[in-house]
Amino acid sequence: MTLVPVPEGFDLTKAAPTEPLVVSYHAVNHAAHFLHRTLAASRCAVLGAGAIGLGCALVLAMHGARDIYIGELNDARREAAIAAGNGRLKGYVPDTSDAPSESSIDFVIDAVGAVTTRREANRITKPGSVIVHVGSLPGSEGLDVRKVTLQEITFTDSYCYTPQDFRETLDAMTSGRLGALDWFEERPLAKGAPAFHDLDEGRVSAEKVVLRP
Repeated sequence: MTLVPVPEGFDLTKAAPTEPLVVSYHAVNHAAHFLHRTLAASRCAVLGAGAIGLGCALVLAMHGARDIYIGELNDARREAAIAAGNGRLKGYVPDTSDAPSESSIDFVIDAVGAVTTRREANRITKPGSVIVHVGSLPGSEGLDVRKVTLQEITFTDSYCYTPQDFRETLDAMTSGRLGALDWFEERPLAKGAPAFHDLDEGRVSAEKVVLRP
């Protein structure tokens, strides 16, 4: 077990999302090594605006990514993610006119891992781009291996994180580099089961629910 102290005075409720944020931090930094350009010169897209998807978008913003699109079907969650991005994120609904055009994105993070998001990742990536798969839904359908091969697109996966990632993420959180950390909702611990059900049914706009005893 690795224990990382939270700096004195930092709100413990705001420290609660450290675990999903460190997954995002690791995913972005791991996959960025495969890019042929800097993140600051890259057009980026994140598919899914849950805690890890939003976290990836915030890490991209911290690194100065040029353009950051975030695709999400749930209107309330998409708007909450845009607000959390403090003007840096461009929200869109996949399969609409607001979506990035075909073969226009350098760096795509699939934070859902569904057939539809793999297809969308494939559609928007340009030659020589990178797709990082963070979502953990089962199956492998939706990835166009022929396009990946002919256009030399790098497909990589990311899972979990290192102790150093954890320390660096917490430092970024406490220094304000990952934003205001106000994108979660608090509920009593006794209402934990309904909270999970509401999250599963898409009835919560917040990306994370913090349960308090």
